[in-house]
This record gives sequence, structure tokens and C-alpha cells, in this order.
Amino acid sequence: MNEAAPIPEASRFRTAAPGPAARDCDVIVVGAGPGGIASASMLRRAGLDVRVLERNGNVGSSWRAHYDCLRLNTTRRFSSLPGNRLEAKYGRWVGRDDYVAYLERCAAPIDDAFEFGTQVQRIDREGSEWVVTTDRGQLRAAAVVIATGLQATPYLPPWADAGLFDGELLHVSGYRNAEPYRGRDVLVVGTGQSAQDIVLDLVRGGARRVWVSVRTPPLLAPRRLAGVCVGVLTYILKHGPLARVIKRRPRLPFWLADRISLGLHRTLYPDAEQYLGRPPAGMMAALAERGRGPTLDTGLLAAVRNGDATVVAAVERLDGQDAVLADGTRIQPHAVILATGQRTNLAPMIGHLGVLGGHDWPVVHGAETAPGAPDLHFIGFRVPAGQLVDMGVDAKAIARRLARRGRVQTRRRGRQPEPALRIAG
Repeated sequence: MNEAAPIPEASRFRTAAPGPAARDCDVIVVGAGPGGIASASMLRRAGLDVRVLERNGNVGSSWRAHYDCLRLNTTRRFSSLPGNRLEAKYGRWVGRDDYVAYLERCAAPIDDAFEFGTQVQRIDREGSEWVVTTDRGQLRAAAVVIATGLQATPYLPPWADAGLFDGELLHVSGYRNAEPYRGRDVLVVGTGQSAQDIVLDLVRGGARRVWVSVRTPPLLAPRRLAGVCVGVLTYILKHGPLARVIKRRPRLPFWLADRISLGLHRTLYPDAEQYLGRPPAGMMAALAERGRGPTLDTGLLAAVRNGDATVVAAVERLDGQDAVLADGTRIQPHAVILATGQRTNLAPMIGHLGVLGGHDWPVVHGAETAPGAPDLHFIGFRVPAGQLVDMGVDAKAIARRLARRGRVQTRRRGRQPEPALRIAG
């Protein structure tokens, strides 16, 4: 990628007044996943004093909890964080354990910034500062970056009451591998990315029968289109010249995106409706209605077509040994795995600030801030696909903006500011 303009070194500002109201640092970053690590790295290299608050005991905790067969859906190049390229030895589609090791390597140079085992409870604006209340006390900073991501809390549908089912019931966040389900009948609920991965893992792992419960048929998209990774196309649409056109005139591109996505689905997967059902909406409408856009095709349709997995109707309720489906059918799975998504869980922390929209997603991203919430930034919440490459773009933009803010005060406790950062891809 081309070299971008350097981030200016942060200026020295007046020291805060002594006493309990003194700032603890320039910027507080909430979350130590890829977005938090990228943000903290860019902010530190821009000369700002940063603290990263993480409720768990290590970096990348949500990635560590993913199932064993997980592989990134963006290529290695478009999954790298700024200034830290993923090595070629990891292959094109990087696996879970390799990505966790990579995150640890990215975090090592700023390991003194992390405060693990710290749960952020609420964030408030007081005067020109932000007050972050945690289970270990309060911290003050000139700016806050929220990097907890779209998948913070598992979502369980109303019917998913374990007490009504005699078999095993778990959310996808609790699934590790197919070994416990060898020779057993398993119902997977959902058709998103994780559902596809788990269905295929169960088929390969020797499950006796695999059902897939479909409530909303998926809008499928290939990993590569005309030889080009869809991550590249997503990057161009979100961050290239077309992004400015979309922002200025949202209606036409949104309709166009819907028509193109539906047209591609029908052209590339002409028998998908026969096996999985007809998607009710295009990409942008699906995002607005359900918070989920296209699903990258990694083999679900082929598995159903080949008879390795069987599509059934939506689950209405659980009843003893039965899963009762919307069409009145009853099936008897030994286990039900809920690939029903996760939620941001941002409302308890910042819901009172007026910065959340539908699905409790932030209304701004990256360097943008919402009215009434200056210097409150979000990273890792852009949709649809391309989260990791988005984090790199947003981390650089946030660092540039905050480094230029004349109100940001620096308390480096005797450390000299690091050299100004020159960003390279």
C-alpha cells in the first residue's frame, strides 16, 4: 500500500490540576482485541499516553474462545494490523491459533499499556474529559476509544431454554470441535458464517446426522470474484474513491448494492433457492433489517446439495427430546448448537450518550465522533465484511485526529515522546 502522510507527534500541554480530578492518561482504549491493539499501537507511536482496559486476562480473548477450525474470511494481507504484516508462513486464510499468536506479537511492544481483569461499567462526559467507571475504580482521560467489537455477548433466541430440552444445548461460542458429536445427531440453528463452519466441521468430524435450521435464507457471496478476493472489493467500496460517492448520495448506491448482491447470488448459486430458500432482501436491506449482510460461501450449499447436511424449518420451541419446527415437524437431535449471533452489549456502558443506533451499533466509526460526544471513538464496528482491514484504516485515522487535538494533555511520567509515526501499509 502507498505510504500515507505521517501522524504528527503529540504536543505538550499544560499539566492537569493536582488532586482527584487529574487525568490519568490521554486516551483510554476499551478492549484488547485487534481493534484495541491497533488503536493503542498507533496512539502510542503518535506520542500519546494510552491505557488499554480489558475485562479478560489476555489480548485477543474472544479469538482464543473461537472454535478450533476457524479461519479468517479475509486474506492474510487484508487481515494485517498497521505496521505488523502477517507472515506468509500462516497461509492465505489464517487459522485461529496463528492469529492469536500474531496478536500477541503485535501487543508485545506496548505491553505496559494493558490493564487486564478490568471491567468497564460506564462512560460519562464531565466537562472536557471522559470519566470511565470500572470495577476497580474510575479513570479520567481526554479521549476514549471503544474497541469491544460486534460480538461481545452471545444472543439466545427466546425459545432456547435449556430446561425444556433433554439433550445438549449450547451457543456457538461454546463449541470447540466435532469430536464430542461423533456418531450423534446435531441440529445447527442459523446460516451465518459460524453456522457454515460448524456444519462442515461436524460433517467432516463424523456426526451421524447434521440438520441446519433455516429461518432466513442466506444471501451468499463467494470468497473470490473474477479472481479477486471480495475483501479487496469491500475495501475499495468502503475506503476508496467510491466511498465518498456513497456517503454523498446514499440512496442510489444502496439500491444498487441490493440489486447487485441479489443478482450475483442468483447467478453464482442458481440452485441455492431450491436447497436453502430465497433470500428476502439484498445486502443493504438485510443489514438494516437483521444486522447481517452476505454470508461468504465456504461449502454449506455443497454440503446440503450432496446430502451431507439436511435443511429444516425454523425452530419454534424445544420439548423434551424434540425440537419442534415451524412447519410442525419434530426432530430428535442429541445436541442443538445455536449459531444465532452475538450482540455488542454497549448499551449498559454508553447507551445514555445517544451514540448508538439500530442493533446497538455505534452511529459513527473511526475518526468521526457523534454530536455531544467529542473524542469518543469506535473501532471494529463497521459492517458488512472486512472488519480487520477496517480496523487498520480506523486506527490510523483516530491516531491522526487525536494527535492533532490541541486539548489532549500528555502525562508521560518522565518518558520522552516517541518519534512521529509514518504510516505504511
